[in-house]
Parts: sequence; structure tokens; C-alpha cells
Amino acid sequence: MRRALLACSLFSSLLIPHGGMAAAVSSHGRLETLTIHAATLEGNSSGEPTEQQLAVYLPPSYDEEPGRRFPVLYLLHGIGDTYTVWTEDEGIVAILDDLFAGRPQDELIVVLPNGHTHLLGSFYANSPITGRWEDFITTDLVRFIDQRFRTLADAGHRGLGGHSMGGFGALRLSMRHPDVYPVALLALAQVVTPNAASPVGADLPLRQERGELLPVDALYARWQEFFPLAEASRSRSELARLRAIAIDYGIDDQFAHIPSGAARYSQELARLRIPHTLDVYQGDHRKLIQQRLREVVLPFFIRRLRAQ
Repeated sequence: MRRALLACSLFSSLLIPHGGMAAAVSSHGRLETLTIHAATLEGNSSGEPTEQQLAVYLPPSYDEEPGRRFPVLYLLHGIGDTYTVWTEDEGIVAILDDLFAGRPQDELIVVLPNGHTHLLGSFYANSPITGRWEDFITTDLVRFIDQRFRTLADAGHRGLGGHSMGGFGALRLSMRHPDVYPVALLALAQVVTPNAASPVGADLPLRQERGELLPVDALYARWQEFFPLAEASRSRSELARLRAIAIDYGIDDQFAHIPSGAARYSQELARLRIPHTLDVYQGDHRKLIQQRLREVVLPFFIRRLRAQ
């Protein structure tokens, strides 16, 4: 996923542009549910399946114009969810149909992969415990989609976005792959400080002392280095290659680290002189997802991925 773009820290995203169009006959897209063999997840020690399900939205013109190719948007879900949260809870198919109605030039394919694990979330990162999820998203999945569907198979027409854990994944993967695109604690620990010999598969960065939780300095430092804030300065040249970056969060988010973390990340991008947009809105972690998808996130990707 080369050059890219990001939207939201509830949502984070990644993108790029190209093309040619014609008028669509149908006003509705269709959803395909597929299974992909994820070779990059083989050998994980926590029993995560290598056969992964996903959903793919094909826009109205896909079947009507068999010679046409389309940009692709990958959307990553949050912790505790699966890819079905987009289709069953957030109604993304109806939203996309509405956005594309009478506007065939805006159409794109939307891919909804799974990132759920036995501890509720992969964080879309490589782990010797849960498997190489970063490689799955950036390698296996992209290759599968480009081979199976009529995509504009170049980085300029590929976007990556996500909500919550998916926003974290989109931010982190965009920096690392500009050329392509308590349970929660354990899930993340199996990525950042894995330890197969531990009963929980990881070393935790905290210790309890006289009733207080205190950081384990060496492990805590590794955690700090893992997060996008620390990654940004190491990945400045990669960030500079992204076509657009956008981050957003609701000021009433129930997860207090999201508003503060998103604001600090924006400040770090500014310090690095990386152009980006920070959008702060009146909302919480989930309540306005459909509205943000319809009015902000999807239009953002449509504008930047639209084939020329």
C-alpha cells in the first residue's frame, strides 16, 4: 500500500488516485462473503484460524461495466468486533449505495477483513503468539483482492481506514507500508511483549506493588516504542509519501487515551511538518459512526481515490 491517506482516530485512513467511468444501470451494490487462506497466520501458537472470512462490497457499476476497474478501500474494525460490525450494525452497504446513487464516477470496492482473535483483537500487528496479522492485511489480503476482483491494482487507488483498534492499525500500517497502504491489554501484550512460556502468552508492562500498578521500565519502554506516536519520527520519510492524512475523535470518547493520544499524534505530525487534518467532533466512541461514515470518512476516501 504505497502513498496513502488516513482518516479518524476513531477512524484512521490511508489512500491515493486514477481511471475512467460510465453510467451505472443498477442503484444497488452487492456484498460477497468470502474465505481467504491466510498463509501469514500459519504456525501461530494461540490457535487463530488460517481460514479467515471477509466481506467485499461491489458497487452498482461492477456488474454492469465488465471492462471497468475500481479503486479499493480497506476498512478495519475495532476490538471485540468482527468484520460484520460494518454490515450488521453500521449499515455500510446502504450508506455506500446512497453515496454512489447517480454518481458512478465515485464508485469503489470496499473490503471488510477480520481482525478478531481469541483475546478479541489482533491490533493488525505481527505476533509470534497470535500470528502475522500485519502481513496478512498488507500482503495476503491485498494480493487476494487484486487477483479476484477488477481493481485498480496500484497504491494510488488503494485506501486504508479503521475504527478504534482499526484506526490504530490504519495509522501504524500506513507508516510501515506506504508502498502497499484487561483482555485488550493481553491482546496487545501478545503483540508487543510476547512470551510463549508465560501462562497468558505475554509479559505485561506493569507490576503490582503495595496495591499500586507500577511500570516495569524495560517492558514499558518497548510498549512506548510500539505506538504510532513513537513510530512517527522513525517513519517521517514514509509519512511524507502519503497523499493525505486525516485523524478524528469524539471529545466524549469513553476511552480517555483516544482523545489525548490523537491530539498528541497530531502535534507530533505538525512537529515533523507532515500535512494532515485533525477533526474533533462532539461525540463518543461509537454513537456517531454511521453519521461519520456517511458525511466524513467515506466522502474523504471517495474524493482521493476517485479514478481520473
